[in-house]
Amino acid sequence: MNLAKTSIVQKAWKNSHFPDLHGWVYGLKDGLIKPVYEISAGTALDPLYEFDDL
Repeated sequence: MNLAKTSIVQKAWKNSHFPDLHGWVYGLKDGLIKPVYEISAGTALDPLYEFDDL
């Protein structure tokens, strides 16, 4: 979620509609990668975190 708040990601979303962001956790016991969070490109954020001058 913190990456989505950056001007770099928001500018990419505005200009080219990518990247999608994914949060993963690696399980030490089983060695599997588990998805925790997914944000599609262009997802609306709280207006507090949106940059106006991109």
